[in-house]
Amino acid sequence: MNTPSRGQWRGYALLCGILALLLIIALLVPLPLNPPSSDVNSQLAEAISIHADSILRNDSILHASRPIQRRNQFRHNYRQQNPNQRYYSNDSLFHSSPRPKPISHYDTLLVDINTADTSRLQQLRGIGPVFATRIVRYRTSLGGFASVDQLLEVYGMSYDRFSDIAPHIVASPSNISKIPINSASLDQLRNHPYLDYHQARAIIEYRKKLGPIQNQDDLLKINLIDYPTARKISPYIQYNP
Repeated sequence: MNTPSRGQWRGYALLCGILALLLIIALLVPLPLNPPSSDVNSQLAEAISIHADSILRNDSILHASRPIQRRNQFRHNYRQQNPNQRYYSNDSLFHSSPRPKPISHYDTLLVDINTADTSRLQQLRGIGPVFATRIVRYRTSLGGFASVDQLLEVYGMSYDRFSDIAPHIVASPSNISKIPINSASLDQLRNHPYLDYHQARAIIEYRKKLGPIQNQDDLLKINLIDYPTARKISPYIQYNP
């Protein structure tokens, strides 16, 4: 092996010196690095957030749509297997035919308000013992109901309550008691809900002066009897002696 010459040793020493100098410079003087600005950081964070939201939203839509896809696939397969079957759409269930609603006792309930006692009246929804008693008392003072609408005249009867029971009530006209207007006393006349004391007195005075009252036209000739009163009281009046 040849021994390096003096010139080669000098070259090696110079090269090592240069390398050592470069190493010292690199350690003492770091290269300047420009950090990213705050705007760049905020834009990067915003982009990452938007991307994450997009991934979560797509994943939730995918999971929500899977039951609908399975249901639609089931319907498609079922209809292919049963081409002659009739179908009824339903958002929550798939039926080959509609389920009939069971008929309850109340659906077929019908009460005659002119003959029913308090127990029978209480079978109507919203009618308790107190209200049933009011209906019977008012029916007695009237002489019977000429129309189911007269229930609205019972104290405390609201239109909503009447609407609920209206499909389940009737009023038989054969059970109406009539007042013989040409022979009735003052008390008989004034005790009717549609007549007051002064109107009852006017009817008796008319009979005394002009004779029997033959019809509704004669009734309207009495000064204190207007048309609404005559119309309401007519079903309860017997004109013939």
